[in-house]
Amino acid sequence: GRSWRTAAVLKSMLVFSLSSPLAAVGFYAIKFLVSESDFEKMISWVMLFSAGSILYVGFFHMYPEALEVNQGKAARKQVVCTVAAGSFFASMFAFVPHDH
Repeated sequence: GRSWRTAAVLKSMLVFSLSSPLAAVGFYAIKFLVSESDFEKMISWVMLFSAGSILYVGFFHMYPEALEVNQGKAARKQVVCTVAAGSFFASMFAFVPHDH
């Protein structure tokens, strides 16, 4: 695989870490330029993008590492089951009553 230099790693981490807060500030500024109903529709897309970026990092970077570290069929099965269980329990929060 490709070997990353420390400076490149730090730069990538900085860009990824700042992308969500900067997007949030920029998106909040748009709130005053559009109607409230349009803003509410747009915010769902922004939240979807934010959640997607977290899922991307978790699945495509951390998951393969977890499988690599946990050698053996039983250990890999445990990693897969843990990810599946975590996904299932996280999706259950959609059914918790809440106000907006």
